[in-house]
Amino acid sequence: MTSLYPYPPIPADCEDSLKPSSGRALPRELTLVTSQNPLFPLPFPHSSYAETRSDKWGSHEEAAPRALKEPTVTLDNERLIRTHHRTLGPCPFVYETTEADGKSIWVVSIGPNVPMYDTHAGGREIHIHPEYLLPQLSKVYSGSRPDPLRRRINPRRFLTASDLEMLRRFFPAAVGARVLISGFIIVLFPTRKDIEASWLEGCVPSFGLLRLGYGNAVHYPTVAVADSGNAVASTPEKSESVTSLGLKLRFADDSQGIAIATHGFVDMKTAQGNIAHKERSWLAKTKSTFSKATAMKVKECVKMAAAVDSPLGKSVWFVQEPKEKIGHVTTTYDHHIARFSTFPQTIDHDTSIVTGDHLPKVLNPPRAPRITGWGNYCDALDGQLSFTMALSALSETSKEKSRMDPFGTMQKAVVEGSEYLWNRKARTQSAALLWRAMHDGTEMEGLSGSVLCLGEPTDPNCRAVLFKHFETPISPQHFHVSGVASARGDTSWSSINGGFVLPPEIRTAEIICETDESTGLPLEEQAWDIE
Repeated sequence: MTSLYPYPPIPADCEDSLKPSSGRALPRELTLVTSQNPLFPLPFPHSSYAETRSDKWGSHEEAAPRALKEPTVTLDNERLIRTHHRTLGPCPFVYETTEADGKSIWVVSIGPNVPMYDTHAGGREIHIHPEYLLPQLSKVYSGSRPDPLRRRINPRRFLTASDLEMLRRFFPAAVGARVLISGFIIVLFPTRKDIEASWLEGCVPSFGLLRLGYGNAVHYPTVAVADSGNAVASTPEKSESVTSLGLKLRFADDSQGIAIATHGFVDMKTAQGNIAHKERSWLAKTKSTFSKATAMKVKECVKMAAAVDSPLGKSVWFVQEPKEKIGHVTTTYDHHIARFSTFPQTIDHDTSIVTGDHLPKVLNPPRAPRITGWGNYCDALDGQLSFTMALSALSETSKEKSRMDPFGTMQKAVVEGSEYLWNRKARTQSAALLWRAMHDGTEMEGLSGSVLCLGEPTDPNCRAVLFKHFETPISPQHFHVSGVASARGDTSWSSINGGFVLPPEIRTAEIICETDESTGLPLEEQAWDIE
């Protein structure tokens, strides 16, 4: 199927297979009645687990530590793990699902104030059963439309160009879609009104044999913690940061630069309003203008117009004292940003490069794994152990060395799936990975510039996959007022992190990994457990 939308730079081996599924239909479903959603259909063969009153492991206080340490799930311990594990136990509904390759995973529904501490239990990944919108049974709609695909989508691979084109044809008002490893595809719309208008055209119960649901596109761009050591802004007058420095890179022409999030240097808005007002949406408006330095070499140019914004030429300064100028944004990989457009609808990669004569060192957390190269998207989707790492920076002229607490700068993670966003006016589309980190709600929530890595925090080496660019609520409908996303203020629900796939020039660049062993605290094994 021919598409007018350029396909994101996804390696061919990470795309889903186009081979049809011969004669396979959706498995039998179980309907669970809940107070939040009268119809809670479950895809794929599964077994649901109720809590047990068995005292085989002793009291709950005695059983809880054992549930954390059980290496595998067996018929004898599965209900005990479900009952006493600190992540599974508080969840109102837990079930096991078996993927096409025979791999078993936990799938959980969660509610407000239910912390998702862990990524695994008994050696199995823990994934989210999403809440989504479905047409009300009391209303009359045009009926059900058949699944448009003749194959089962593999949620551990990226959708193909033809899949994305099919989604746009079936859902003309949609702005994106989210594919989850738990077996769901959620089609994203700007507002609740757009969703209900789509129902009038007929409802699609599945897409690629994945259970299909409807949701609003709600994304929050990541920001920087001002005292993180790598927080940056566009002017020295700013006391609060809009973004952070990412990895330091050496490109094919031997030039060096540091990656930053584009959204921190352009005028955009979130679903609930203009991100110019940080007290309402986490980000401060960028007020700087283009640099007057005519001698500056700009690698890539964007033809500017009144309706288009670009970070090119803008200055980059440290927020933390002493405020020092790092350089200018000389390369961007986001060429279609409409001024005051809603983040991230006109974003391609949310990645730009700052260069300068005296770039700072970009440091790993003390005693953290050394980043030795780039990891494969497929490995992350397939469930290889992963974690997020926040970086710090040290200026060449600064005499102070920032201290970093490794507990607050590394978190184990599990990839939840992938997301796709498109802009019909600009004919652009983007792809991103979605992941959930353990210890949600701590310092790293919202932190821009952190890196998703393959490996474990205690390994000597690891591989970088991509940067964290945004967050999206696990349960978007709880953030809506009259069909429009409300302020981010409700933090009782956990969020999922997202990072856009990176351009080839970034993923072929050498990562300059620097460490400063004299700073920070020793990495203790118990830092990865919550008492």
